Amino acid sequence: MVRRVAGQVVDIVTGAPTASVVIPARNAVAVLEGQLAALRKQEFDGRFEVIVADNGSTDDTAAVAVGWADRIPGLQVVDASARPGISHARNTGVAAAGGEYVLFCDADDEASPGWVQAMVDGLKQADVVGGRLDLDTLNPPRVRAWRVDPALDRLPTTMDFLPYAIGANIGVRTAVYRALGGFNEAYRGSHDDVEFCWRAQLASYRLGYVPQAVIRYRLRGDLRRLAAQRYGYGLSYAQLFRQYQDLEITSGGVGTELRIWVGLLLQIPQMVTCTGRGRWIYQASWNAGRLRGSLRHRTLCPR
Repeated sequence: MVRRVAGQVVDIVTGAPTASVVIPARNAVAVLEGQLAALRKQEFDGRFEVIVADNGSTDDTAAVAVGWADRIPGLQVVDASARPGISHARNTGVAAAGGEYVLFCDADDEASPGWVQAMVDGLKQADVVGGRLDLDTLNPPRVRAWRVDPALDRLPTTMDFLPYAIGANIGVRTAVYRALGGFNEAYRGSHDDVEFCWRAQLASYRLGYVPQAVIRYRLRGDLRRLAAQRYGYGLSYAQLFRQYQDLEITSGGVGTELRIWVGLLLQIPQMVTCTGRGRWIYQASWNAGRLRGSLRHRTLCPR
């Protein structure tokens, strides 16, 4: 059987796959092949498909993906350009998925060889699962030093509320995903993963952690891109709080907000070193976005 994908005809292996791997991608020419090569090396005892959801790329992302069709049986490239945002791309990818389980990874990261198997095994015990991020393999020590070490024994929690699986390494039973309505497309850049996992848990679905499912995660490698990313994270953090503030989440206060900014001012002398600059920008950009988001959503969200 063949399917026309992005203007080309490629062979498609018949039979339903066990899992569908969805990769949202936008202008990912420089990095996508690394992820596709990693998925081609998966050690999996079933069959899985790969779906690249092209979110309006202006480069050759779709063509690069199609070029892997002869190396990854069942590869699809779907047009997710109708609406900008990673949530829309993920939802579009799932609409084309045929697997019992859907797994999400990002175009600029790389899955470890046992990732698909570990995620599928985890989804036999839970409805939604998150894996572990390896921040060391793809990042130089200079860039790695800007970030806080993630916990390795559990999923992260935010706002002292519920845990969540990070969108770069999340899996869900396809039926559960569709029952929940997929990712909330009002979230354009981040915290869509938190919102999805909270919504799943509030609907009594089980969230699990699979530390054996490792994604080699690529960090922003320069300070300008780091600042833009963290500012955006802060904006959507306030959006998340506004949506769920009626639950058991403690809001921020003016006194707390003042202490945060005084603390950042006192840390400015640390910016004389590269590590100090990165860490300061990491925190300040987040808090600037969080404050701007609080004003936009007329709330004062926690730090």
